[in-house]
Amino acid sequence: MAEHGVARMTARAALASLRDEGLTTTRRGVGVFVRTARPIVRNAIGGAKFRQLSAGRAAHDTGDYAQDLGQKVLEARKGEVPSRGAAGLLSLDPGDTVTVRSRLYFRDDRPAMLVTSYLPDRVTSATRLAQVDFDRSIYAELIMSGYGPAQFREDLTAAMPTPDEVSTLQMEPGTLVIRITRTSRYDKGTSVEVAYLTLDAAKFTARYDFSA
Repeated sequence: MAEHGVARMTARAALASLRDEGLTTTRRGVGVFVRTARPIVRNAIGGAKFRQLSAGRAAHDTGDYAQDLGQKVLEARKGEVPSRGAAGLLSLDPGDTVTVRSRLYFRDDRPAMLVTSYLPDRVTSATRLAQVDFDRSIYAELIMSGYGPAQFREDLTAAMPTPDEVSTLQMEPGTLVIRITRTSRYDKGTSVEVAYLTLDAAKFTARYDFSA
């Protein structure tokens, strides 16, 4: 501060502004540092991503098939009652139950994305998707059971994270989350999965490749 002739309060205000913009990170007992940027590139539309997903070859069902993401299955269970939103997107009848799979994805051992999928139990009855120790692609398993998706829709929003999301994704202050709702349908137009993706916005770049 003395070197640049800046008052302490001015320096603190500047650091607070940079922190609120998500440009710095604070390490307790060490200091304030510029946030390093090595984003995970998510190719966000059409083409190869969806061909990979529908073929069951995408890395961990995220569409980020070029990325080296680690995965941990947090929970997998069947016979669950879906939320009203998931039931509507899956066109379920009253009383229908679902298989729930929740996974946490890592980059360099740091959590970056949480994905929770809901699939009708009638679709997963002949699969291993209710097993926690099964960590392969959901879509490859659906293809094996005759329900391979042929169409996907994604709705994207941005929001401030909940306290649980901050904790789970180890997020820095001032960082938004990206929320994606993906609906997967197989060739008869029936929805076979609804996936809710929560991404740490500071760790991702959305890329759009399309023809003129």
